[in-house]
Amino acid sequence: MSRTELLCLANSWKLGGRCFAGLANDGSWVRPVTDTSTGTLPNSACVLNTGRVVEALDVVKLKLKRPEPRLYQPENWVVGNKEWHYVKTQTLGDVGQLLDSVRADDSPIFGTRTDSVSWQRIQESPPAASLTLIRTSNPHFYVRRKPNGSNQTRVKFVHGDSVYDLSISFELALPHNDTGSNESPTDWYLTISLGEPFEEQHNRCYKLVAGALEIPR
Repeated sequence: MSRTELLCLANSWKLGGRCFAGLANDGSWVRPVTDTSTGTLPNSACVLNTGRVVEALDVVKLKLKRPEPRLYQPENWVVGNKEWHYVKTQTLGDVGQLLDSVRADDSPIFGTRTDSVSWQRIQESPPAASLTLIRTSNPHFYVRRKPNGSNQTRVKFVHGDSVYDLSISFELALPHNDTGSNESPTDWYLTISLGEPFEEQHNRCYKLVAGALEIPR
């Protein structure tokens, strides 16, 4: 079992629990998971020894038991049952160089220009990564009403030569510009994760915005 420090870039919702993703000191992505069918973390797992929930840009120390790669999520590691320890909180100024060194400039994201990847495609050609960081300008945040009546927060943005429209899987206060719209006037780092395959959605893995950091002008 190894003890690892991770820079948190995502702490999002997943199946009644949490999905955490961060960068190790060498710039590699790590997604701590449980030894269960979905890997979902309980809400209590993301509570630090200080008593608060881990947030983006926190550096935390935790125990990892073993790698647990899946076809659609090669970065998964089974986490130990020890408490997560708070190390420090970084600023974008502290980690901007690191983020720029790992962010993806290529498109399409995870090999497709849509909001998902088919399970058949993943089985035939497993992705090299299911976590990526991109930088985009003036993303448009909005809320869409789903057929079941619930609201879904989404973001539309340009990356490379493509326009993406993805669901946001964490609580985010929608930004407002001077015109009153939800198009941000600034650049953002977006952490994008490939989710579980959904049978009811024709066996597709959806791309989720699991973390977002606004870059001050």
